[in-house]
Amino acid sequence: MTTELTGSLTLEKPIHEYLHDHAQRNPDHTAITFYGRNYSYGWLDEATDRLATFLLDRGIRKGDCVALYMQNSPQYVIAHFAAQKIGATVAPCNPMFKEWELEFELGDTKAKAIFVLDELFERFAAIADRTSVETVVLSSYEDFLPEGVMPEGIAGEFVRSAGDHAAVLASAIPLMSILTDESIAIDPERLKVDFDMHEDVSLLMYTSGTTGKPKGAMLTYENVEFKTACLVRTYELTPDDVVLAVMPIFHIAGMLVGMNAPIMAGATMTIIARFEPDTMLQVIENAGVTFTYTTPIMNIQMLEHNEDGRYSLDSLRGSIGTSFGLQVTEELSNRWQQMAGVPFIEFAYGMSETHTADTMQRLDEYRWGSVGKPTYETEIEIR
Repeated sequence: MTTELTGSLTLEKPIHEYLHDHAQRNPDHTAITFYGRNYSYGWLDEATDRLATFLLDRGIRKGDCVALYMQNSPQYVIAHFAAQKIGATVAPCNPMFKEWELEFELGDTKAKAIFVLDELFERFAAIADRTSVETVVLSSYEDFLPEGVMPEGIAGEFVRSAGDHAAVLASAIPLMSILTDESIAIDPERLKVDFDMHEDVSLLMYTSGTTGKPKGAMLTYENVEFKTACLVRTYELTPDDVVLAVMPIFHIAGMLVGMNAPIMAGATMTIIARFEPDTMLQVIENAGVTFTYTTPIMNIQMLEHNEDGRYSLDSLRGSIGTSFGLQVTEELSNRWQQMAGVPFIEFAYGMSETHTADTMQRLDEYRWGSVGKPTYETEIEIR
């Protein structure tokens, strides 16, 4: 079974080119909000250009691997698209990795550069000399938060690893020093890359599969654009949407819904570093969030924390979820709809190897216990 398609689905170009196009057409439109601080498409395009130029200056080239070891944050988005602008392959690393897991993925990808949050730095530093990483870029939440703001749930979460990390720290380059360095000359000609959408690897998404160590699923620029376009079309995302990015964007589904889709659509992504119910309710209300992707446990906690109705969620037009831990049920959806005005429905079925969302449920056509119909140009066979 396939979903009927009317009109062209993709433009056959990487997601970062959508970012650039939106920056050219509507540079002042908000691309990212982070706990009340806004970053425009024009700013994001220039920031990723400057960081891409820095990576070129450090010897990173098309096909090289750049690792991202960060929680949800603006710097994750900046590093992701900067690397892809020069044709580098992005390897997201789970922030919950232990040292041996991080060492394995960095070794398997042969990553030449890593972007890491200060709260995770010691874990990387402990294994740095056993990797091929030559460039370390360091940042903190405070770099992108409103001045004086430290939301509940993200303060004081530093991991500690044994050993002397002074040498690695001394070699690390602060991300903000790069983004504010006007001596890094942005040359559009230098940033031009000849992409083979069908063959060039955009992402290495590590998945444990069924046996053995995790394996890197090689996803091309074509894979990424296609599944992003499927989601944008299915949920009819537009520049007027404000999409909540609370699910981990190092994970394929969180990346698809929370980052790639809003960027393709020219919408606003509202980033939450870690889930905390009151903070999330406040962000939805204050940012005018229109579309959320969550888990049942998140929705249950938000229901419990908004029993008095102090937070208004009237801006929401869509609320999708994945049955992690608990199932998305009709009973939960009804409770959510009473509070938020929209049902809470199961999002999709998919695999990392296929860039997930092989099936999706529409907001106006869903069934309890179902993961939806095959998405565009997709056939699914049960044997």
